[in-house]
Amino acid sequence: MTRTNPAHAGTRPERRHACKAHLRAGFTLVELLVVMGIIATLVAIVLPVMGVAREAANRTACLSNLRQIGSGLHEYANANHDLVPLGTTGDALQENYGVWLGRNDYGQAVDRWQPLGLLFHTKLINTPPVFYCPSEKLDFFTYNSDLNPWRVGESSGPFVRASYGTRPVDADLSAGTFATGAREILWREATSGPPVHDQFNNSWSPMPKLTKFKNKALVSDIFAAPNRLDERHRKGVNVYYSNGSAKWVRRDVFDDYIRSIPNSLDDYGPGYNERMKQVWKKLDEQ
Repeated sequence: MTRTNPAHAGTRPERRHACKAHLRAGFTLVELLVVMGIIATLVAIVLPVMGVAREAANRTACLSNLRQIGSGLHEYANANHDLVPLGTTGDALQENYGVWLGRNDYGQAVDRWQPLGLLFHTKLINTPPVFYCPSEKLDFFTYNSDLNPWRVGESSGPFVRASYGTRPVDADLSAGTFATGAREILWREATSGPPVHDQFNNSWSPMPKLTKFKNKALVSDIFAAPNRLDERHRKGVNVYYSNGSAKWVRRDVFDDYIRSIPNSLDDYGPGYNERMKQVWKKLDEQ
Protein backbone atom coordinates (compact mmCIF):
# COMPACT_ATOMS: atom_id res chain seq x y z
CA MET A 1 0.00 0.00 0.00
CA THR A 2 1.30 3.41 -0.98
CA ARG A 3 1.17 5.98 1.74
CA THR A 4 0.47 9.58 1.11
CA ASN A 5 2.64 12.08 2.88
CA PRO A 6 0.27 14.43 4.73
CA ALA A 7 2.68 17.31 4.14
CA HIS A 8 2.21 17.00 0.39
CA ALA A 9 -1.48 16.19 0.37
CA GLY A 10 -3.39 18.35 -2.13
CA THR A 11 -0.28 20.10 -3.46
CA ARG A 12 -0.88 19.45 -7.13
CA PRO A 13 -4.60 20.35 -7.14
CA GLU A 14 -3.88 23.54 -5.26
CA ARG A 15 -1.20 24.55 -7.72
CA ARG A 16 -3.52 23.91 -10.64
CA HIS A 17 -6.23 26.00 -8.93
CA ALA A 18 -3.82 28.88 -8.28
CA CYS A 19 -2.60 28.80 -11.89
CA LYS A 20 -6.18 28.98 -13.21
CA ALA A 21 -6.98 31.83 -10.84
CA HIS A 22 -3.91 33.72 -12.08
CA LEU A 23 -4.99 33.31 -15.70
CA ARG A 24 -8.50 34.50 -14.91
CA ALA A 25 -7.10 37.64 -13.17
CA GLY A 26 -5.26 38.84 -16.30
CA PHE A 27 -6.57 40.71 -19.40
CA THR A 28 -6.40 39.65 -22.98
CA LEU A 29 -5.14 42.08 -25.60
CA VAL A 30 -8.66 42.57 -26.93
CA GLU A 31 -9.93 43.39 -23.44
CA LEU A 32 -7.14 45.93 -22.93
CA LEU A 33 -7.92 47.58 -26.25
CA VAL A 34 -11.61 47.80 -25.35
CA VAL A 35 -10.78 49.42 -21.98
CA MET A 36 -8.41 51.89 -23.63
CA GLY A 37 -11.10 52.76 -26.18
CA ILE A 38 -13.63 53.41 -23.42
CA ILE A 39 -11.17 55.64 -21.55
CA ALA A 40 -10.36 57.59 -24.73
CA THR A 41 -14.07 58.11 -25.39
CA LEU A 42 -14.66 59.35 -21.85
CA VAL A 43 -11.72 61.75 -22.10
CA ALA A 44 -13.07 63.06 -25.43
CA ILE A 45 -16.42 63.71 -23.77
CA VAL A 46 -15.12 65.19 -20.51
CA LEU A 47 -12.42 67.56 -21.83
CA PRO A 48 -14.78 69.81 -23.86
CA VAL A 49 -17.16 69.94 -20.92
CA MET A 50 -14.29 70.99 -18.65
CA GLY A 51 -13.24 73.62 -21.20
CA VAL A 52 -16.75 75.07 -21.31
CA ALA A 53 -16.93 75.14 -17.51
CA ARG A 54 -13.52 76.82 -17.29
CA GLU A 55 -14.50 79.50 -19.82
CA ALA A 56 -17.78 80.13 -18.00
CA ALA A 57 -15.81 80.68 -14.77
CA ASN A 58 -13.35 82.95 -16.58
CA ARG A 59 -16.16 85.03 -18.07
CA THR A 60 -17.62 85.50 -14.61
CA ALA A 61 -14.22 86.56 -13.22
CA CYS A 62 -13.73 88.89 -16.20
CA LEU A 63 -17.09 90.53 -15.56
CA SER A 64 -16.09 91.01 -11.92
CA ASN A 65 -12.85 92.71 -13.05
CA LEU A 66 -14.80 95.10 -15.24
CA ARG A 67 -17.14 96.00 -12.40
CA GLN A 68 -14.12 96.82 -10.21
CA ILE A 69 -12.62 98.96 -12.97
CA GLY A 70 -15.97 100.66 -13.50
CA SER A 71 -16.26 101.36 -9.80
CA GLY A 72 -12.75 102.83 -9.91
CA LEU A 73 -13.75 105.16 -12.75
CA HIS A 74 -16.73 106.40 -10.74
CA GLU A 75 -14.61 106.92 -7.63
CA TYR A 76 -12.00 108.81 -9.64
CA ALA A 77 -14.70 111.08 -11.08
CA ASN A 78 -16.18 111.70 -7.62
CA ALA A 79 -12.77 112.79 -6.34
CA ASN A 80 -11.85 114.89 -9.40
CA HIS A 81 -14.79 117.15 -10.25
CA ASP A 82 -16.47 114.58 -12.53
CA LEU A 83 -13.36 114.08 -14.69
CA VAL A 84 -12.95 110.48 -15.83
CA PRO A 85 -9.81 108.83 -17.31
CA LEU A 86 -11.03 107.46 -20.63
CA GLY A 87 -9.27 107.35 -23.98
CA THR A 88 -6.50 105.85 -26.05
CA THR A 89 -2.72 106.16 -26.23
CA GLY A 90 -1.81 108.09 -29.37
CA ASP A 91 -4.13 108.64 -32.33
CA ALA A 92 -5.25 105.02 -32.89
CA LEU A 93 -8.47 104.20 -31.05
CA GLN A 94 -7.36 100.55 -31.02
CA GLU A 95 -4.74 101.29 -28.34
CA ASN A 96 -7.19 102.08 -25.57
CA TYR A 97 -5.66 99.68 -23.02
CA GLY A 98 -2.78 101.78 -21.70
CA VAL A 99 -1.57 101.62 -18.08
CA TRP A 100 1.84 103.32 -18.22
CA LEU A 101 3.83 104.89 -21.08
CA GLY A 102 7.49 105.17 -20.20
CA ARG A 103 8.74 105.84 -23.72
CA ASN A 104 7.11 106.24 -27.12
CA ASP A 105 7.81 104.42 -30.39
CA TYR A 106 10.64 106.86 -31.12
CA GLY A 107 12.47 106.01 -27.91
CA GLN A 108 11.61 109.34 -26.30
CA ALA A 109 10.77 109.42 -22.60
CA VAL A 110 7.14 110.24 -21.90
CA ASP A 111 6.69 108.90 -18.35
CA ARG A 112 2.93 109.35 -18.17
CA TRP A 113 0.16 107.32 -16.59
CA GLN A 114 -2.45 106.23 -19.07
CA PRO A 115 -6.23 106.03 -18.39
CA LEU A 116 -6.35 102.66 -16.62
CA GLY A 117 -3.02 103.34 -14.92
CA LEU A 118 -4.46 106.35 -13.11
CA LEU A 119 -6.77 103.99 -11.21
CA PHE A 120 -3.70 102.10 -9.98
CA HIS A 121 -1.65 105.24 -9.36
CA THR A 122 -4.40 106.74 -7.18
CA LYS A 123 -4.83 103.39 -5.35
CA LEU A 124 -8.43 103.01 -6.45
CA ILE A 125 -7.39 99.58 -7.71
CA ASN A 126 -4.52 98.02 -5.78
CA THR A 127 -4.39 94.57 -7.39
CA PRO A 128 -2.79 94.58 -10.88
CA PRO A 129 -4.43 91.30 -12.07
CA VAL A 130 -7.79 93.11 -11.97
CA PHE A 131 -6.68 94.76 -15.24
CA TYR A 132 -6.31 91.39 -16.97
CA CYS A 133 -8.91 88.98 -18.32
CA PRO A 134 -8.28 85.40 -17.05
CA SER A 135 -9.13 84.00 -20.50
CA GLU A 136 -6.43 86.03 -22.28
CA LYS A 137 -3.81 83.91 -24.11
CA LEU A 138 -1.71 86.55 -25.89
CA ASP A 139 1.40 87.58 -23.94
CA PHE A 140 0.96 91.17 -25.18
CA PHE A 141 -2.09 91.46 -22.93
CA THR A 142 -1.35 89.22 -19.95
CA TYR A 143 -0.10 90.32 -16.56
CA ASN A 144 3.68 90.69 -16.14
CA SER A 145 4.58 88.54 -19.15
CA ASP A 146 7.85 88.81 -21.08
CA LEU A 147 6.08 90.92 -23.72
CA ASN A 148 4.14 92.97 -21.19
CA PRO A 149 6.18 93.37 -17.99
CA TRP A 150 4.45 95.12 -15.08
CA ARG A 151 7.02 97.93 -14.84
CA VAL A 152 4.61 100.76 -14.13
CA GLY A 153 6.02 104.08 -13.01
CA GLU A 154 9.45 103.26 -14.44
CA SER A 155 11.07 106.24 -16.16
CA SER A 156 11.64 105.48 -19.87
CA GLY A 157 10.14 102.07 -19.20
CA PRO A 158 7.90 100.06 -21.51
CA PHE A 159 4.35 100.65 -22.63
CA VAL A 160 2.40 98.59 -20.10
CA ARG A 161 -0.87 97.26 -21.53
CA ALA A 162 -4.01 96.02 -19.77
CA SER A 163 -6.34 93.51 -21.41
CA TYR A 164 -9.34 95.84 -21.13
CA GLY A 165 -9.97 99.00 -23.09
CA THR A 166 -11.57 102.29 -22.04
CA ARG A 167 -13.94 104.23 -24.26
CA PRO A 168 -11.85 106.35 -26.67
CA VAL A 169 -14.61 108.55 -28.03
CA ASP A 170 -17.17 111.08 -26.78
CA ALA A 171 -20.69 110.13 -25.73
CA ASP A 172 -22.47 111.27 -28.90
CA LEU A 173 -22.09 108.65 -31.63
CA SER A 174 -25.22 109.55 -33.53
CA ALA A 175 -23.41 111.38 -36.35
CA GLY A 176 -23.40 109.65 -39.71
CA THR A 177 -19.79 110.62 -40.39
CA PHE A 178 -17.68 110.05 -37.31
CA ALA A 179 -14.65 111.92 -38.66
CA THR A 180 -16.21 115.23 -37.69
CA GLY A 181 -19.20 114.20 -35.59
CA ALA A 182 -17.55 112.26 -32.76
CA ARG A 183 -14.81 113.77 -30.66
CA GLU A 184 -11.92 111.40 -29.94
CA ILE A 185 -10.16 111.11 -26.56
CA LEU A 186 -6.42 110.89 -27.31
CA TRP A 187 -3.62 110.72 -24.74
CA ARG A 188 -0.56 112.37 -26.23
CA GLU A 189 2.56 110.26 -26.81
CA ALA A 190 4.84 113.31 -26.68
CA THR A 191 5.76 115.56 -23.78
CA SER A 192 4.52 118.79 -25.42
CA GLY A 193 0.93 119.89 -25.89
CA PRO A 194 -2.19 119.12 -23.85
CA PRO A 195 -1.93 115.60 -22.35
CA VAL A 196 -5.47 114.71 -23.47
CA HIS A 197 -6.73 116.14 -26.74
CA ASP A 198 -9.00 115.33 -29.68
CA GLN A 199 -8.37 114.68 -33.38
CA PHE A 200 -8.31 118.44 -33.95
CA ASN A 201 -5.62 118.93 -31.28
CA ASN A 202 -8.10 120.65 -28.95
CA SER A 203 -7.56 120.00 -25.24
CA TRP A 204 -10.13 118.06 -23.23
CA SER A 205 -9.38 120.38 -20.26
CA PRO A 206 -8.09 117.96 -19.16
CA MET A 207 -10.45 114.97 -19.46
CA PRO A 208 -14.08 114.31 -20.38
CA LYS A 209 -16.77 114.41 -17.69
CA LEU A 210 -18.41 111.20 -16.53
CA THR A 211 -21.93 112.66 -16.38
CA LYS A 212 -21.93 113.00 -20.18
CA PHE A 213 -21.82 109.23 -20.62
CA LYS A 214 -25.25 108.29 -19.32
CA ASN A 215 -25.93 104.59 -19.96
CA LYS A 216 -22.96 104.43 -22.35
CA ALA A 217 -20.30 101.72 -22.57
CA LEU A 218 -17.19 102.80 -20.66
CA VAL A 219 -14.80 99.83 -20.62
CA SER A 220 -14.75 96.40 -22.23
CA ASP A 221 -12.69 93.45 -23.35
CA ILE A 222 -10.47 94.72 -26.14
CA PHE A 223 -11.70 94.21 -29.71
CA ALA A 224 -8.95 95.98 -31.66
CA ALA A 225 -8.57 93.08 -34.11
CA PRO A 226 -10.15 89.65 -34.71
CA ASN A 227 -7.55 87.66 -32.80
CA ARG A 228 -8.07 89.79 -29.70
CA LEU A 229 -11.40 87.96 -29.44
CA ASP A 230 -10.18 84.64 -30.85
CA GLU A 231 -7.56 84.41 -28.09
CA ARG A 232 -10.03 85.21 -25.33
CA HIS A 233 -13.79 84.62 -25.14
CA ARG A 234 -14.17 84.06 -28.90
CA LYS A 235 -17.95 84.58 -29.04
CA GLY A 236 -18.21 88.07 -27.59
CA VAL A 237 -17.02 90.63 -25.04
CA ASN A 238 -17.88 91.71 -21.53
CA VAL A 239 -18.81 95.40 -21.24
CA TYR A 240 -19.24 97.81 -18.31
CA TYR A 241 -21.71 100.71 -18.63
CA SER A 242 -21.76 104.08 -16.88
CA ASN A 243 -25.04 103.22 -15.11
CA GLY A 244 -23.19 100.52 -13.16
CA SER A 245 -24.39 97.55 -15.19
CA ALA A 246 -22.11 95.03 -16.86
CA LYS A 247 -23.14 92.55 -19.50
CA TRP A 248 -22.10 90.11 -22.20
CA VAL A 249 -22.34 91.35 -25.82
CA ARG A 250 -22.29 88.79 -28.62
CA ARG A 251 -19.58 89.07 -31.23
CA ASP A 252 -22.01 88.98 -34.14
CA VAL A 253 -23.34 92.37 -33.00
CA PHE A 254 -20.13 94.12 -34.14
CA ASP A 255 -18.01 91.53 -35.96
CA ASP A 256 -18.58 93.11 -39.39
CA TYR A 257 -16.51 96.13 -38.30
CA ILE A 258 -13.45 94.22 -37.10
CA ARG A 259 -13.39 91.12 -39.32
CA SER A 260 -10.88 92.45 -41.87
CA ILE A 261 -8.62 94.40 -39.46
CA PRO A 262 -5.01 93.06 -39.38
CA ASN A 263 -4.06 91.28 -36.17
CA SER A 264 -0.56 92.74 -35.86
CA LEU A 265 -0.03 95.58 -33.40
CA ASP A 266 2.24 97.14 -36.03
CA ASP A 267 -0.81 97.70 -38.24
CA TYR A 268 -2.78 99.71 -35.69
CA GLY A 269 -3.54 103.21 -36.86
CA PRO A 270 -6.14 105.99 -37.13
CA GLY A 271 -7.30 104.49 -40.42
CA TYR A 272 -9.40 102.05 -38.37
CA ASN A 273 -10.82 104.66 -35.99
CA GLU A 274 -14.19 104.83 -37.73
CA ARG A 275 -14.63 101.08 -37.28
CA MET A 276 -13.76 101.32 -33.60
CA LYS A 277 -16.37 104.07 -33.16
CA GLN A 278 -18.94 101.90 -34.91
CA VAL A 279 -18.25 99.10 -32.42
CA TRP A 280 -18.66 101.47 -29.45
CA LYS A 281 -21.91 102.66 -30.98
CA LYS A 282 -23.12 99.04 -31.14
CA LEU A 283 -22.10 98.47 -27.52
CA ASP A 284 -24.04 101.59 -26.50
CA GLU A 285 -27.15 100.17 -28.14
CA GLN A 286 -27.17 96.92 -26.15
